[in-house]
Amino acid sequence: MSLETERITPFQYMFTVACFLQSSALLSSYIAPIAQQDAWLVIVFGTVCALPYLLIYSMLMKTFPGQNLIQMTLSALGKPVGTVVSLMFIFFFVSLSALNLRDFGQFIRQIILVETPVIVVVALCALLCAYAVYNGVKVVTRYASIYALMAILLAVLAILLTLELMDFNHFLPIMAQEPIKYIQGTNVVTSIPLGELVVMLMIGPYVEEGKKRRGVYLLGGFLIGCGTLLAIVGRDIALLGKVGPLFALPSFETLRLARVLDLNRMEILFAIVLVVLLFFKICVLYYVSVLATAQLLNLKRYHPLVLMMGALIVGYSFFVFPTSVVHASEGRETSAILWVLFEFLLPLLVLIVGRARGLHKKQSPQAAAPPAGQNLPTGRNANAKA
Repeated sequence: MSLETERITPFQYMFTVACFLQSSALLSSYIAPIAQQDAWLVIVFGTVCALPYLLIYSMLMKTFPGQNLIQMTLSALGKPVGTVVSLMFIFFFVSLSALNLRDFGQFIRQIILVETPVIVVVALCALLCAYAVYNGVKVVTRYASIYALMAILLAVLAILLTLELMDFNHFLPIMAQEPIKYIQGTNVVTSIPLGELVVMLMIGPYVEEGKKRRGVYLLGGFLIGCGTLLAIVGRDIALLGKVGPLFALPSFETLRLARVLDLNRMEILFAIVLVVLLFFKICVLYYVSVLATAQLLNLKRYHPLVLMMGALIVGYSFFVFPTSVVHASEGRETSAILWVLFEFLLPLLVLIVGRARGLHKKQSPQAAAPPAGQNLPTGRNANAKA
């Protein structure tokens, strides 16, 4: 039986994907300095370039029905090589968890708790995430649809409230940057955050119905998330123009232009929604890190790893990048290139080897479960069955 006994609905899966991408609402701070007024085009290019990634992920789920990414890797590559590649995936998941946790702490301190040390914010967030992770995938993804709709409504509302202030001449001239700028910006968007959807291969097996159409729900969430990001970046360009790249948080500057009756602090509402989305993404990454590690170690339960993994992620978050500014700079210059290995090349390798070995013909939905005794039910259900 699998490590995770809980199941989620296909729509929960779709909105989990959407929320995961919507949490990157500050993406304009990454790409505006690169593409300037053509940042919206970079979003479009990145969306198109990420489609092959989604095709690979969908084909992996069809080739290895009911298996998560670590199981796929071990099945396709064998134990020696598969273990090494699995460790690489775990490193990637933990790194993403740490980077997003540090960004979350920095954001909270900068916008809300300005006198609170970042370590306090990060530790509290990690503890809250640990509770959700301990209780399983159903708790982690329970409110995904609500969060996604909140993000969409806020994006639409912000556009409507600032429509009179928008200057669409800010989008001109189009395609005026050097070609290398579009390549660099597209690579950033494709890798951060679109390619990070590789983590959804760890959750896909736990969709309770419509397993043959998980790729459709993955694509649906992808389009919702990309549409939201495109709307946010386009709004920032229309309102701020060439001065947008000068701000650390362009989206906050645009929302400060909004006026709702006597409420002139709409950026606070944006901050609340973004905090929720960032927290959600960290929970997903934290959960995936724990699950992948437990799967590789062939543990019966993943719960003993929750607090240890949380401590590792917190420590790592302060070791990798000292500030979010450094993270943004490294993201544009280094991570966007390095992440391609984990998001595209290694999944492609698993897919090619798996299909070359004919595993897509041998696998069945029932084959998702490891041999008896490898992984037993966990959590509240495990106690009940025990």
